[in-house]
Formats: sequence, C-alpha cells, structure tokens
Amino acid sequence: MMSHGSSANSSDDPQKLRKLLDTVGPDLLGVYRDETISGDILAISDPDEFSFENAKDWVSLVALKCWYIRHCQISTASTPSPHPFPLTLPGTSQDPFKTPSRTHSTPTNRAISASHLSAMTTSSLVTTPTIVKPEDDNDIIFVSATPTTIKWKRREIIEISDSESSDMEVKQANTPMEWKKLKREPDLNTENMRGIQITREAFIDCLISVDDFKTCWPVGKGERVGYLINAKQDTRNWPECHGEKMSMARKIKSFDQDAWGAGTAGSTKETPYIFPLQTECQVARHICQGIFHCNHIGHEFFNGVERYEPDPNQRQDWWEAERKQNQAESESSARLAAIFYKELHVTPCPHVADDGTECASLPVMRPLKEKNFDGKKSFIGCQGWRKGDQARSHRWATIPRNINEGLLLELFRNKGSYTTSTMNRLKINLPADSKCSYVCPPQNAKGQKKCLYTHFDADGMITTGKLQRHACNARITIYSPVDRNDFRAILIVDNPHNHPMPAQRKPTIDGKTKYGNAAERVGLLGLSVVKLDTGEESE
Repeated sequence: MMSHGSSANSSDDPQKLRKLLDTVGPDLLGVYRDETISGDILAISDPDEFSFENAKDWVSLVALKCWYIRHCQISTASTPSPHPFPLTLPGTSQDPFKTPSRTHSTPTNRAISASHLSAMTTSSLVTTPTIVKPEDDNDIIFVSATPTTIKWKRREIIEISDSESSDMEVKQANTPMEWKKLKREPDLNTENMRGIQITREAFIDCLISVDDFKTCWPVGKGERVGYLINAKQDTRNWPECHGEKMSMARKIKSFDQDAWGAGTAGSTKETPYIFPLQTECQVARHICQGIFHCNHIGHEFFNGVERYEPDPNQRQDWWEAERKQNQAESESSARLAAIFYKELHVTPCPHVADDGTECASLPVMRPLKEKNFDGKKSFIGCQGWRKGDQARSHRWATIPRNINEGLLLELFRNKGSYTTSTMNRLKINLPADSKCSYVCPPQNAKGQKKCLYTHFDADGMITTGKLQRHACNARITIYSPVDRNDFRAILIVDNPHNHPMPAQRKPTIDGKTKYGNAAERVGLLGLSVVKLDTGEESE
C-alpha cells in the first residue's frame, strides 16, 4: 500500500486503533476522510483504498484521535446531521463489526424479498429499485431506477453566551474550521452511485436469483448484473477443504468451465458487510485466463468475439476447422512421416551402460536383410549401437505400415526437412497458407508448451508450433459468507469474454461422484481408465 498524507503510522498500536475505529464508526470515518485527504488523491485512488475496511492502512491513530475529540466537542452543541451514506440497514446492528442475527428461512420467490430490498435501498442505496419478473417465473430480477436526490445539510454551530444570567442570548453562527474542508459534492450520475448496493462502494444494476451453479456465467450487456445464488437445496456431498466445509466461492469455481486465476481467493480477515445477504463475506476476485492457442493459428477465430451469453454455437467454426485439420493430418503421407520422425527424436534411447550412463544417441534408419511382412526394407535403430551390445538393448522400432518409407528416408537424409520439389509435389502448405486451429484451456496447457499438430517452415523443415496465451479481460467477483453454513453467494462478472465458450472438460463434483461410484462397483483390483470408461457400470 502506498503511503498517503494521513497514512497509518507504523508505531500505532493496532488494538488501540481498532478500538478507536469501533468508537468512531464508518459514518464519521467517512467525514474524517473527506476533511483530511485531498480530493485529487481520492479521485485517482481505488474505491477500496480509503474504505472503512482498509482503515488500518491509511488512518493515523494520533490524527484520528485529535480529530474525533475536536468533533465531539463541536457536536455537543451542534444540531446533528446524518451522514448521506449510512452503512447499516434498518433493523440491523449499528456495530460495523457485528454480524446481524438472521434466520435461515426459505424465500418464497427464491430471491431477496421486495419489502426488504425496498427498505434497504430507501435508507442506504441512494436509489429505489423496481422488481421486474422475466419470462421464467422462477427468477426475480431487481432493476435499478432513477437515482433519488440527496440534500446535504451543513452543520450549524450554536454559540452560548458566557453570562450566568438566565436571559442567555442563543444564536446560530458559522464557526470557521481549523482544517480545510473539501467541497466534494456527490455525483449521482457516476457508475458507482446508482443501482443496488452490494458493499459500501460497490453497486450493480440488477440482481438475478438462481438456485444452482452454472458452467458459464452470462455477462450483463450495457448494465452490471449480479447473481444471487441460493444453494440451500443442494444435496451434493461436497468434500472438506483443510478440515472445513467448502466455501461457496470454491463450489462456484469448481463448476465454472471458464479459467479464472490471479487476483485473490478471499481473505478471512477483511470481510466487508454485504447488504443483500445481511452478513459478512469473503471477497474473491479473479481475471479470466483466456485460452491457449498455436502461434500458427488463424486470427479470424478471435476477430469480433464478444461473449456475453454462453453460446456453444460460437465453437462450431473452431470445431469444424479442427476436424478438417485432423483429417488432413491423417490423410497426408508427408505429415504422417513427419509425425513419426518427430516422435522418434523426442523418445530417448532406453540403453544404460554398465557405469550408469544413459545413451543419448540419435535414431537412424538401418536396412533389413529382407523385406518384412509390411513390405518395409528398413527399421529404426540407434546411432550408438555397437557390436557386443545385447540385441535390442538400444532403440529399436519397425516402420508402421502407413508410413511412406521413401519420405521418411528423405527426412533422415535432410535432418528433418523435405526438398522443395517434394513440398510442391505433395502440396504441403507453407506457414503463410497454413492456419492451425489448435486451442486448449489454461488448465490443460500447464506444462504443455507445444502444438500437437505438424508444421513446416518456408524451407520445408519440420517445426513445432508454440502455445501462446490469448488474454481475456473478463473479471469475476464472488461474495461468499464467512459462515460456511450459509449457502448463499453473490457473483458478478464484468467485461465480456473475447474467446468462444470453452468445451466442458473440467470435471465437476457431479462427474467425480459418478466416476467414484462406478469405480466402487467395478472394484479397484485391476481397474484401468479404459475398463472404467467402457464398463457397464459407467453407463
């Protein structure tokens, strides 16, 4: 955290500062912030940087104590004026560090009650939302309305005469402030001052109620949309995490097929109060990790992609291109020979000398005494084989029936390169004409830096495509209750994805449970992936 003009002193006693913050409260701390920190600094700072939750990082114990004593002396004889942004809800505790008591009653509409949200927004949300019922009667959408006008009241100081006479003259006067008071009028047209309030600084336009986890979450188009997830009826047997029940944030991300990373999983020390949930929550913030692709990819796959809604049809062009590439890879004799050549050179020789030295020699083509049953005249041996070595102790392999022996010999003679005449004769596309369609999600790209398809450079040399990340600017925020017995959460996705919807490859808790049950029925003795996938118990 960068230092500020009123930043916390490193010598401050954290316990004393916390006790003073409890006494001052969020509302007065907002007044203190407005009076002591330059408006220019506030304008360029993050919304949470000077919040009540981060007070220990920017508040000085001595400065706040002096200001509060002076404020109390002035307020004793002044007319009280409420702060325009109260941080508590009607009927809840005024102590910002105490979670209001609540009962786990089942909402009738599977959403926040209209009366509660109306009362909440009247006192603390700046605007009054309306309730819109979509085509699906199971969901309730809360949509923000026009912001209401806020009138700021100026404190008026009452001066009392020093005379002991009963006829005291009481008059109102404006007492000059010793500290410069910044004039920061509220801007009701800004993005963070409208809609439904989530935290003290965070607002959204509408809140949609859902009762289960989604594999991909829609993004609001032209408005900031939040999802209130109520999983009270969830009967899944969730595993424990570090001896505790799994948080709602982990459950949500375990189903989500988009790859979310970086950011924070949610601190248990700084837990803001979430108004729609009426409880303190951990805040998880992540950025979409995008997608990995070959550096030879055709960039038209990404042009103009803005994914607001999960649409499997966006993957159709990609799948069609990948299908054609698979077909071309399997039908081209030149590519099959190149694939076999690459595999030979990435597979090490198994020979180990008596002194423990591993053989690092290259593969070579050696002639057979006569053609084998596949009509091949050669086999694959090792350059390091010497007379006296045991038979087949080094690298040894037959040439598969579908591999053109002449093309393979050309690759060995030219150290992995086809001649120009061969390239033209077999119509092998050069990099300028060859567009790869290989993509993979980030969770599958870990440790995998190479494309699985075969590529050639302009000279006919076999090359390996490198995987590159296509960055995405979509961001997710999840508010999950600290109480693990509270099965609610609020999820917000900002910015559309710039890549198609990923295929469902990440196993969910449902898939893991089904595999586990099938494995128990088959039996662990002699169990294999193939046996499990093809067995009747897996159907």
